[in-house]
Amino acid sequence: MDPLNVEAIASLRSTITSFLPPVPNPSHAYLISISEANVKPAGIGGFIGLHPNPEGELLGRRVEASLIITASAPNDTQLLEDYAAVVDSLLALGQGELRSQGILKMTMTRPDEQLDLDTSTRDLQLDIVFEYLKLPESAEETIDTIPLNVVLD
Repeated sequence: MDPLNVEAIASLRSTITSFLPPVPNPSHAYLISISEANVKPAGIGGFIGLHPNPEGELLGRRVEASLIITASAPNDTQLLEDYAAVVDSLLALGQGELRSQGILKMTMTRPDEQLDLDTSTRDLQLDIVFEYLKLPESAEETIDTIPLNVVLD
C-alpha cells in the first residue's frame, strides 16, 4: 500500500479523535473504526503545488470514508451522557474549523438505532470526505551551478 495513503488514513483518525470530548474516566472509551475508505490522489496525480517553506512538493490525498464512533460506558446513564457528548461535540464544529482540519464534508449517515439500553456501547456512523496534505519535510536540493567544462570519455 502507498505510504502516503496510510498517512492519510492515520491523519483522518487523528483529526476525528481531536474533535471528541475528553473521556470522563478510564472505564469509558471512544473507539473510531473506519469501515470503508477510498483513497485517491488529490490535485494532479497527487501533486497539489509547490510549498514555499520548506521548499518542495506539496502532495495530497482525498479520502472518502465511512467511520463508526463507538462510545462505551459501564452503565446506561453514563453511556447516554457520553454518546450525547460525542454527538454534541461533532455538531458544534463550524464549517471553517472542519475545512481547516481537512474535512470537506461530514454527514451522519445513520442515526444510532440502538434502542435496547441493556448494551454498554452505542455507535454513531459518519460519512466523511477528507483531504490530507503532506508538507515537505526539508527543502529539496536545487542545482545552483552547472559546470561547463565537462569532459566525456
